[in-house]
Amino acid sequence: MRKNQIIEWLENHGIEFDSTLKKFKLPVRHCSLNPVEIAWAGLKEYVRKNNTSFSLASVYELASEFIADFDDKAAQGAVRRTEKVETTYKAADEFVENTVEPQLIDDVSDTETNNLSDASDDSTELSLY
Repeated sequence: MRKNQIIEWLENHGIEFDSTLKKFKLPVRHCSLNPVEIAWAGLKEYVRKNNTSFSLASVYELASEFIADFDDKAAQGAVRRTEKVETTYKAADEFVENTVEPQLIDDVSDTETNNLSDASDDSTELSLY
């Protein structure tokens, strides 16, 4: 959904909003970088821990309890968690780019270079005639 569509929907439903807010894209199905996936995992864990009767009605009731208790603080916590993971991923990526990758480059020493050039001087010329 585009930002202008979201704004139109909010206006049509009389919902107040801050026009300076930005819409951001979430990584699709990436459990550690998507707050929705974190909330979904929390719901499943809550149901798993509290389900004692193993009936569909119990699952429905537990899911409803979790959703009712999932307030703005819980949502902010999920967003903060994804931001923390993102920071960790960026730091790891920077470490690899700045520390590991430069060491992976195959530096040929001067003696190896000389040996390679000497070997090419010893090559035999082939005549095609």
